[in-house]
Amino acid sequence: MKSKRERRSTPLLPTCRCSWDFKMTTSHATASTSTYPLPSSSAHAHARTNSVTKYVHAQEPLFQKRTPLGFLSTADGREAGLRIAQYALRLTLYIRTRYLSAPILSRLLALVSALSAFRRLVALYDLSTIFYNSCSPIKLFNPFSWNRKPDIKGKGRADGARSRPWRVDDLLRLSRAALDVASIFADNTFLFARMSLLPLSKRSARKADRIADYATLLSSLLGLAQVAHSRSQVWAEGRAVRKGAIALEQRLEDFEFWVKGDGDEASLQGEKDEKEREERRLKDKIRSERRKLKRLREELNGLWWERLRLAAEGIFATYDVLELDTGSEGVKALSGFASASIMASQAWQEYAPPPPRR
Repeated sequence: MKSKRERRSTPLLPTCRCSWDFKMTTSHATASTSTYPLPSSSAHAHARTNSVTKYVHAQEPLFQKRTPLGFLSTADGREAGLRIAQYALRLTLYIRTRYLSAPILSRLLALVSALSAFRRLVALYDLSTIFYNSCSPIKLFNPFSWNRKPDIKGKGRADGARSRPWRVDDLLRLSRAALDVASIFADNTFLFARMSLLPLSKRSARKADRIADYATLLSSLLGLAQVAHSRSQVWAEGRAVRKGAIALEQRLEDFEFWVKGDGDEASLQGEKDEKEREERRLKDKIRSERRKLKRLREELNGLWWERLRLAAEGIFATYDVLELDTGSEGVKALSGFASASIMASQAWQEYAPPPPRR
């Protein structure tokens, strides 16, 4: 048994160090071997556990279902819906005029005029919305954009695309847009003058109506020229694609008469593998060319319907410009309804395209 002097001279550091090492070792082993964190674990172990238990959600499909109400909330949908309602009622009145009484006929004609006036106001509202979104006060009165120099090389742009020269399609599209804007303003000027909202004489209001008719006719003619130019480009591209597809199919047929060469089994197997790779490459190219041809056929079909719509609008505007009376009501009602129907179909296809094939 040790005396008090010996117990006092015994160092206490090794005992404390051993106990501290034991505690650290057991805690480290518990943290590393345990699957679930204990309530007394550190913040590092808690963050480590949360990083492991992370849920990855599946991406939602890009195709969304469209509804007619959503279609009517768009500018093209409103224009197409109002046009169909106006010209369908006008065509019905032309066909069933003799079967209607005078009071009902006058009310329905007033309804047609109200639909026409409302359609002009909606077109003016949509045009003002476009101008406001494209020329917002934030962009106009931004002092940081005043001293900004144009970038000639195309660097620093959002899309990184360089400027390309103007083409015939761009000039025709710009001219048609300017004529459409002039037609909308002239139509609403005539409407406001008729409603006594503008201090204009009847002669000035009539001039505004004539300007709108001429602008609509010129826009239709330029649209027909643009469609003809686009059709010629599509035809040229289709002929080139078709020639390429025929050449690829001819090269694919030549592989059927492939003759094995002389050599060992390894070289023959290599030639066979190369032939299979070339056949797969040619088949992929042929499928790509066929998809291009299908897309060009669909584009030609759309251009055909666009030409029919512009022709109907041109006939309507011609009767207004020349002030023809022979069969005026029937021709204008029929051409207006045909143009409105094609416009509604085009707007719906653009708003709700068919789902992609899988």
